[in-house]
Amino acid sequence: MTELIRRDDVGGVAVLSMCRPPTNAADVELIEALGDAVDRIAGDASRAVLIRSAVERFFMAGADIKAMLAALDAGDRATIQRMRVLPAVLDRLAALPKPTVAAISGVAAGGGLELALACDLRIAGSSSRLGLPEVRIGLIPGAGGTQRLTRLLGPARALDLMLDGRLLLADEAERLGIVTRAVPDADVDAEAMALAERLAAASPVAVAAIKRAVAAVAEGDSARGLAIEGEGIDAALWSDEGKAGLRGFLESRRSG
Repeated sequence: MTELIRRDDVGGVAVLSMCRPPTNAADVELIEALGDAVDRIAGDASRAVLIRSAVERFFMAGADIKAMLAALDAGDRATIQRMRVLPAVLDRLAALPKPTVAAISGVAAGGGLELALACDLRIAGSSSRLGLPEVRIGLIPGAGGTQRLTRLLGPARALDLMLDGRLLLADEAERLGIVTRAVPDADVDAEAMALAERLAAASPVAVAAIKRAVAAVAEGDSARGLAIEGEGIDAALWSDEGKAGLRGFLESRRSG
């Protein structure tokens, strides 16, 4: 049986590769496998996470519509409920104290873009297409997309994309700020891995504090964000990596 989420460890980077051909559509098994992988990463020694696809032309096409419709027609509420745990999985991914990078090749639509938005940074191939097209089939984004896209772009632009349901090419997504960087298709994995390795080299104490502070202000609580920032700089100053970083800076100044 094919492993739906394959994990490879490259230095301090945990690389998660989704493999559910032909489109990585999110069914119960893929969602649960992703949740298990995120939970294991939360407590292990990895220092950064890279999420990618092992399927050509698709990062993730979104929910498995065929499986969802079959469950609805059968009145199978248990299966629908198991599929509806994806928002909680993405919340846990977003809450990881480690930096996360999405390497987007091909289509990232619906739940696929919601997965990418739950990551801290996104590298996309130039021919990738991204969007939240649920409205076109009478649904709405249901795994945090309405919230994360709005926090990222503001209400007007988020509404434009979600109400129209169109897919964007990577260059436009980069201009809007949906993706961190658009690169040639052949360079996606290498660029994303290089970024993840740089992030893995940073102080975990500093990274976790930055993530917590930014999350607080993104949720509209700037006072809490400033408090977390204060707590974070204090923890970083007293950490071994913080003190080593300060010494290294002074030594580089003297040698320069």
